[in-house]
Amino acid sequence: MASTRNSSSLELPPVDLNQRIGVLTRREVEGRLLAPLLAGLGREFGAERVLRVTRAAIVAIARRQGPELAKAMGGNSLATFRESLIHWKKVQAAMAD
Repeated sequence: MASTRNSSSLELPPVDLNQRIGVLTRREVEGRLLAPLLAGLGREFGAERVLRVTRAAIVAIARRQGPELAKAMGGNSLATFRESLIHWKKVQAAMAD
């Protein structure tokens, strides 16, 4: 199935992914996929160049996801942050089973 979207318009997973699987689990999966991909791209195109582009992309993603996450959590206060910690702890509950 061919896609007509370009790489700058790729959509990210929904914001509620953190609530569904937990932040740490999400980051672990992302890291396990990204690390070997970046290593391969680094061998092909040069590690410094690949890491520079990756760093810029991750910063742009974080800047876009921050406001989205704050909106999904109901605000950006310390109280709403404290309430959102439940989504970080999901991985701990899953590991305890």
